[in-house]
Amino acid sequence: MANVQIVLNYEIFDKPMANVTYWQMPEFSVSYLQNFADALRVSLVAHWQTLVTDHATFLGIIARQMDGGGAFSLPIEPTAGALPGQNTNPALPTTVALLVSTSANAARPNRGRIYFGGLCENNQEDSQWGNGSLTAFEDMVTSWATGLTVAGGNSFLRIARPDFAANDWVGNNPVELVVARPFPATIRNRRLGT
Repeated sequence: MANVQIVLNYEIFDKPMANVTYWQMPEFSVSYLQNFADALRVSLVAHWQTLVTDHATFLGIIARQMDGGGAFSLPIEPTAGALPGQNTNPALPTTVALLVSTSANAARPNRGRIYFGGLCENNQEDSQWGNGSLTAFEDMVTSWATGLTVAGGNSFLRIARPDFAANDWVGNNPVELVVARPFPATIRNRRLGT
């Protein structure tokens, strides 16, 4: 198994945004990573695309193997190309995100967070995320944790503590619980232009 950092690259209102995630994969090869990027795009079509603004686009991934050795990264675009959002309702500010928490019943590292930006006003009900949005993102991250189906073998989302100097993980655990948080989260560093 290969320990891999995967950066999901997006563009929202022509500005870059990213999610940094950690995965265990059966191998680290260009062909496998291409299959992974394609499978991730399929997952986003099913759960993400209709909920995010049409000013958001998933561009692809940057993969970094973290098993020691010299660090290098591979940018991979999905075979089917970039994936635009489809929601035409007014977009919420880019600092507003839907937070999905991950956890493991284990010693640290045992908690993780993934913030999803680019959602629209119609994703909210009474200042909370609507059930449809919560369910979609929770289901998506759960499918990543239980094993994203990839040609060549499934990949599994992990909770990891990276040591970037050693290009390795200090520790990691499988994701055992996924919870989409009903109240919008705020991330100042997702403010456009910063």
